[in-house]
Amino acid sequence: MEPLLRCWHRSMSHHTWNDGATDDEIFEAEDSLGRTLPRVFRAMYEMSNGLHLVGGDLQFVGLKPSDESEFSLVNLSSKLRDWGWLVPEELLVFGGNGGGEHFGVWLPEGKPRSEDCPVIMVGETDTLAIAGTNLCSFLKGRTAYYLLLGEADRQALDTLGLPSDLYTSDLMDLDDDAFARITKWADPYIRDPLPDPYQRGITVDELRSYPWP
Repeated sequence: MEPLLRCWHRSMSHHTWNDGATDDEIFEAEDSLGRTLPRVFRAMYEMSNGLHLVGGDLQFVGLKPSDESEFSLVNLSSKLRDWGWLVPEELLVFGGNGGGEHFGVWLPEGKPRSEDCPVIMVGETDTLAIAGTNLCSFLKGRTAYYLLLGEADRQALDTLGLPSDLYTSDLMDLDDDAFARITKWADPYIRDPLPDPYQRGITVDELRSYPWP
C-alpha cells in the first residue's frame, strides 16, 4: 500500500477524501455485514470513509448510509441483488467506476484472506469479470492509467514505479492496449487484463473454483 499512498498524496487534486473511519465504525459495519474485512481493504476505510480516486473513475462508498437512499458498503450488494444484478454471497460490492460497472471484493466463506482479496467487476449481465487478483494490484493499475489520462504530474506516477515504456503524455496513446499493458504490469497474474463481464465474463461457479495466486 505504501507506494499507492505516496502516489495519492502527490496527486491530491485528482481525488476526493473523507475523514477516516474509526475502529468502532469499522467493527459496526463488519457486524452488520457478518464478515471480517481483509487488512488491505480495511486500511482503505481507515484512511478515508468513502473515497473518489482519479476523478471518480474509482469509487469507494462509505461504510454506512446517512439515509435509506444512499449507497454504502453495508447495503450496496443487497441493493444490486434486489435490482436483479448478479452479486453472489461471496462478493462484497464496495463501489464502481462511475460508468455503470461496480467492483466488489471476493470473500468466500471458509477461505479467509486476511491480508488482501481479489476484485471482481459486476455489470448488468449474468457473468462477472476478474478485475484484479488482489486489491493492491487492482488499485495500482487503475491509478496509473487514470492519472495518465488525467495528465497528472509525472512524479506521482514515478512513486508507483511505472516503467518508462508505459508512460505517455499523449492522450491518444491511452487506448485499450495501453490499459491492458498497464494492468498486466500492475497485476502479472491476471489472465484477462481487459476485464469485461459482457464480452468475456466468468460464471459464479468458475469464480468459486478459480486458482487464485
